Amino acid sequence: MTKRLIRLIEHDFRMQWRYRIIAAYIVVIGVTAGALYYLAEYLTGWFFGLTVFSDYAALGFFFLGGLMLFEKAEGTHSSLAISPVSAGEYLAAKTITLTLISLVAAVVLGLASRKDVHWVLYLFTVALISIQYIGLGAVMGHRCKTVTGYIIGSVWLFLPVVLPCVLAFLDPMPVGFALIPAAAQLKLIFISFSDNTVTPAWQIGMMLTITALAAVAGAWLGRRTLRQAYGNKQ
Repeated sequence: MTKRLIRLIEHDFRMQWRYRIIAAYIVVIGVTAGALYYLAEYLTGWFFGLTVFSDYAALGFFFLGGLMLFEKAEGTHSSLAISPVSAGEYLAAKTITLTLISLVAAVVLGLASRKDVHWVLYLFTVALISIQYIGLGAVMGHRCKTVTGYIIGSVWLFLPVVLPCVLAFLDPMPVGFALIPAAAQLKLIFISFSDNTVTPAWQIGMMLTITALAAVAGAWLGRRTLRQAYGNKQ
C-alpha cells in the first residue's frame, strides 16, 4: 500500500466524518441493531439476511454517490484531475473506507441477530457485495451532477441489479439462479444466518465465485468510468 493511498484513506475518513456520513450510518445501524436485537426471537434468518443485504448494497452505492457529489460541489474533483492521484487509487481509497464501515456494521447486526452466524462466510460475502456496489456507485456519482439526477439515475441502474435477489427466497434455489449475482449474494447471507437451509458445499463455492466476479466487474467498471475524469495515470 503506497503512502499516497494511505493519505487518501485518511482523507476519506475525515471527509466522511465531516459530511456526517459516518454519523448518519451509526444512527441507522444503531436503531436497526436495537430493533433486531429485541425482536430477534420473533424474526427468521431470511429477515436478517434481507436487512443486511439491502443495507450493504445501499451503503456502497448511495453513500459513495453522495460523497462524490459533495466533493464535486467543493471542487475537489477538479483538483484531483490535475493531481498525481489515479482513478484506481481514488476508487481504492473509497472502497477500503466504505467496506471497513460495512464490515463493522455487519458485525453489529450479526451480534444483534442472536443467531448462530457463520462469520467467515458472512463477512466475506458482505465485503464482496460492498466492493461491487461501490464500483457501481462510482459510475453514477461520476455521471450525475445533482442529488436529484443521482436518485433518478440510480433507479435505472441499481434496481435491475438488485431485484433478482428475490430468487434467493426459493428453497431449494435452482442451481441456474445461483449464476445471478444478486440471488447468489442474498442466498449466501441467508446461509450465513443458518436459516435451516442445507446447501451443498460446491454450490456455496459457486455462489462465492459469482459474487467475487461481480465484485471484480463492479470495481473494474467504476475504475474505467473514473479514468475518463482523471486520465490514465499510473
